[in-house]
Amino acid sequence: MTTKTRNPNWWEEQDEDGFFGPEYLRQYDGTILTEADTARQVNFVIKVTGAQSESTTILDVPCGHGRHTLEFSRRGFRILGYELNKFFLKQAQEVAFKERLWHPDTFAVNRINFRQGDMRELCFENKFDVALNLFTAMGYFSNDHEDERFFTGVHRALKPKGMFVVDYLNRDRIIRYFRPNDQRELPDGTVVHTNREYDSLTGRMHEKRITLKNNQEVRRVESSVRFYGAHELINLAVKVGFKLWATYGDFDESALTMDSKRVILIFQKGHPLNLL
Repeated sequence: MTTKTRNPNWWEEQDEDGFFGPEYLRQYDGTILTEADTARQVNFVIKVTGAQSESTTILDVPCGHGRHTLEFSRRGFRILGYELNKFFLKQAQEVAFKERLWHPDTFAVNRINFRQGDMRELCFENKFDVALNLFTAMGYFSNDHEDERFFTGVHRALKPKGMFVVDYLNRDRIIRYFRPNDQRELPDGTVVHTNREYDSLTGRMHEKRITLKNNQEVRRVESSVRFYGAHELINLAVKVGFKLWATYGDFDESALTMDSKRVILIFQKGHPLNLL
């Protein structure tokens, strides 16, 4: 194997050796991408949004390799997985096809569908009851305005009173217990070193992952993510027209505190009972 340093727009790479490629899934497999975790997260979304399988339409953006999109479809929901990464889409479509949830030639009647595209360029209007942005799947772009474009597109895509669920890492906890370096060993003996730098002026976490096999470096990828605080995400959503509905610190419905593992924010489009 050869070492390959990726380009600055790490999030948009379309080949299988990109940041979000097979190695990404392999490194997370069996830890936080388990079927049990996915089911628990879907249960949470259904409960807090009041989604009903026979009537609720869902937009999962970006949908990654489809773990939430697929689970909602298995439960009878009509859902669209929207994703830029071709590798991820292929993974999701293969599973959906195998489970007879999706067929490329029957788009109009599928309960689950997929579309490739940039999350900043959503073209829907008053189409969905619920939109999902899960697993810290934003903040990749070079400035906050690009994330505002994304929020604006979601707001436009939702029906009146539609719900938007945002799940993000809790920046307060990460900074409080900041670890500039860590290392873990995968079941096959592969070792992954992670080096981090947090820029307080830009609010970005710069991360470098170095993969070694037999003490030889075989892969190096880098990322840069805007780590929004909860109040910043709320302000961003309110700016484009959302109302804050509820906050949680994890999928167990715990309260949001500075020590919570997650920041889960539930927004609604134009509901008169909200405070913001």
